[in-house]
Amino acid sequence: MKNILNKLWVFLTFATIISCSKPIKTVDLVNENGKKVGVYHVNSKTGQKEGVLEAYSIDGKKIEEANYKADKLEGVRKIYDENGVLSVIENHKNGVFDGEYTAYYPNGKLKLKGQYVNNTMEGLWIYNYESGERKEEVNMHDNMENGPFVEYYLNGKKKAEGNYKDGDKEDGLLLMYNEAGELVKKMDCKSGICNTIWKKEQ
Repeated sequence: MKNILNKLWVFLTFATIISCSKPIKTVDLVNENGKKVGVYHVNSKTGQKEGVLEAYSIDGKKIEEANYKADKLEGVRKIYDENGVLSVIENHKNGVFDGEYTAYYPNGKLKLKGQYVNNTMEGLWIYNYESGERKEEVNMHDNMENGPFVEYYLNGKKKAEGNYKDGDKEDGLLLMYNEAGELVKKMDCKSGICNTIWKKEQ
């Protein structure tokens, strides 16, 4: 019996040491009224956030889910609206936007989709109407519109297509269409100033 108690004491002592030496501790998120509204994890040695953070509204609906590394956002972060519906999915690297970014309407339809590279919007970004139909496709560089773009009517027909340069300034040939998809106007643009060079006869 004494031998068993000695072994149990050794085990409990070892378990206590392991528990006390854990580098990561869980911390409750509380609102101004002292109500728990989430949890996150902290490195007990550095005081920095490490691992998963989850936050909830007062009525218990999830509003955020993220991951931290050395106190900086890392990987996927999800944001939910007040009804608990997924609103935004972000990707982070070392605390800045990096990777795919998507946003959704309250009905769950895709609102926009694009790509960040080291905290700047790059490449093709897609925007949709709330009904889910395509609204615009635009190329981005260094957080500004740069390159080809196409706009669409709600019925799916092209509305306009051209090029942007250094922001939402049309540059070069701009084509305009009616809701039937017919070309009705051609414009020559420079730094956002456009002059009509052709117009369909009525």
